[in-house]
Amino acid sequence: EQKNKENEKLRYLLGDVRDKERLKVATYDVDIVFHAAALKHVPICEYNPLDAIQTNVIGTQNMIEACLKSNVSKFCLISTDKAASP
Repeated sequence: EQKNKENEKLRYLLGDVRDKERLKVATYDVDIVFHAAALKHVPICEYNPLDAIQTNVIGTQNMIEACLKSNVSKFCLISTDKAASP
């Protein structure tokens, strides 16, 4: 169940971190970004290395750049145990 969905100060967005235009809209008039987009399953990343790089590396770079351009004050990258112990 989604908590705080009635709170006007919070926005929950679904999108693609490879889409720079979407990120521009997503980071407009925002103070804090929690970035959780990733391909996390190692076998899927190994089978689709280009998609993994475009999402996990370039997508994160796109997110950071969008935050910088929009003057987002705080950026939090959320990771999983998959990075250390697949």
